[in-house]
Amino acid sequence: MEESVVERVKNLFKMPQSLCRQCGQCCRVVCFKGGLSYEELIDALKKEGAPDADIVLIEGIKDFLTLFRPYKTNEEAREKNPSFVEKFRARLKNYDENKQYFYCCKFLDDDNRCLIHEDRPTLCRLYPLPHERTIFYDNCGYEQTAKKNIKEISDIIERLKKGEIL
Repeated sequence: MEESVVERVKNLFKMPQSLCRQCGQCCRVVCFKGGLSYEELIDALKKEGAPDADIVLIEGIKDFLTLFRPYKTNEEAREKNPSFVEKFRARLKNYDENKQYFYCCKFLDDDNRCLIHEDRPTLCRLYPLPHERTIFYDNCGYEQTAKKNIKEISDIIERLKKGEIL
């Protein structure tokens, strides 16, 4: 039986854990989706309960800040992973050196091992989610497969738009 389009896309989003090189880069220097700064995250949290509050965003921020602490400066993050910081800066149109964009996992030990690996949250289990805006770390074991999957997902979306597949 042929795999349905929905099943195919679901499978393309699942990244084999065996591709992970366990270098800890993705836990050592992290940014929030959409490139929101720490200040912007805190401002969004202050809107909790307001009629115009984005509940999904607020819950995502709470989950994120449960796992990650902000670096004191962007320079501190740059020292840990200069390449990622530069890739992020190039991607973010409104990058402001005076805002803090980078975070580090609270549960990563000095040897880049996750202290809560067996009980890690869904956010960590899903990483990396293949998406055209994903910034990969140098030598990331997921990059090649994720880019191939992103292309296939994009092709499926285009074919759906054209009515070529139902």
